[in-house]
Amino acid sequence: AQAGAGGIVLENSSSIAGNVYANGPIDGAGGNLIKGDVVSAGTAGLVRNVHATSSVYAHAIQDAEIDGDAHYQTITGTTVGGALYPGSADKETRDLPITDAQIESWKSDAAAGGTIASPCPYNIDDDATLGSKKINCNMKISGSPTVTLTGPLWIAGDLEIENSAVVRIDASLSGKSIAVIADGKITLQNTASFAGAGANSHILLISGKEGGEGIIAKNSVTGALLLYAPESEISLENYIRIKEVSGYKIRLKNSAEVVYETGLASLLFTAGPSGGYTLGGWKEIIAP
Repeated sequence: AQAGAGGIVLENSSSIAGNVYANGPIDGAGGNLIKGDVVSAGTAGLVRNVHATSSVYAHAIQDAEIDGDAHYQTITGTTVGGALYPGSADKETRDLPITDAQIESWKSDAAAGGTIASPCPYNIDDDATLGSKKINCNMKISGSPTVTLTGPLWIAGDLEIENSAVVRIDASLSGKSIAVIADGKITLQNTASFAGAGANSHILLISGKEGGEGIIAKNSVTGALLLYAPESEISLENYIRIKEVSGYKIRLKNSAEVVYETGLASLLFTAGPSGGYTLGGWKEIIAP
């Protein structure tokens, strides 16, 4: 999970299984679990009322439980299982990982497949296959259809996916991910689910909304899903199990859980301790 200046708020029994990096405060309700390293960057960095299973890096740490090390300028009311590093330099704030240029490129790819201007709003309640398209209004997927994606979508409005709808990537695109970009708000609810095609295949939902809530996911939303809202808040509520989330501000409520999947570091979370490398090949060189 990576957040901008809005930071991360964990309410009730919500949790994150993976590393967290925020340019703003990381604030829990007391004992919220983060299974990984926790970084609140900059001079205003603050980690408060959370239980981290690894190390914490912040200008200030308050009322926390840390199983690993603590790196800080000030610390109060906190238990630390590892080493203490007072006077540690603040971590640098990091840009969110997807550039505006990349999003515009995906929009262009979607529009190249044609524009759907009618009917508006564009409602889907039966099985459908969508290739690269620009939807020139609000879009809603409801009921229990299976919507198969073969290319990126650009929605010039709001996107709503609800009930037991299934959104999946076509099997012919095995190992590839697809971006779905909405200029407005994205709402996911009830038992909506998302499926990739093979390993390391995910659906990336992007909200371009500025301010307020850009993405709301609640109840039993699950699957191979990545959420991104660079200018607004992402709200996750109740039983939510997704792979990665990145936005200006992230709020988890009730029993929401973000579960980090090994191998996803290069998709969204480029900042912080989750980044890394894998060995793609080698050869032996014998010197003459």
